[in-house]
Amino acid sequence: MLGKFRQPKQASLLFDITLSDGLEPTLDVYTALVSTYGFSGLLDEAFRTVDVMKLVSDCTTDVYTYSILINCCTKLCRFDLIEVILAEMSSLRVECSTVTYNTIIDGYAKAELFELMEKSLKDMIESGTYPPDVFIIISFVRAYGIVGI
Repeated sequence: MLGKFRQPKQASLLFDITLSDGLEPTLDVYTALVSTYGFSGLLDEAFRTVDVMKLVSDCTTDVYTYSILINCCTKLCRFDLIEVILAEMSSLRVECSTVTYNTIIDGYAKAELFELMEKSLKDMIESGTYPPDVFIIISFVRAYGIVGI
């Protein structure tokens, strides 16, 4: 809830209290903190939290964490960071999900970055893991419809 209402200071305080009480945050707690920072415009903090997650033995970053981070980047028009995140995912053998592809393609579509949008669709199809779904089609139709293509 703290993330939804963009209260990163309170979320950070709660996280610090959890640590000081000797409790070990779970993957979900870290991912929620990444989301809170990211959607509050604090991408540096979100990335630092992901780096901390990688150091915690029972807390491996996963596709949900990275999908949220990518979503934050698209909302903040930080498209330059998406390839960095995808490269990190690849190096950690974390595969994109349908949600990840939908998020990337929709972000590019809303920003009218058609070449990147089309490249992402091509990557999705070539991965052979997930076929395009209705949300992908909607993103393309909306993007091309806005510019009259």
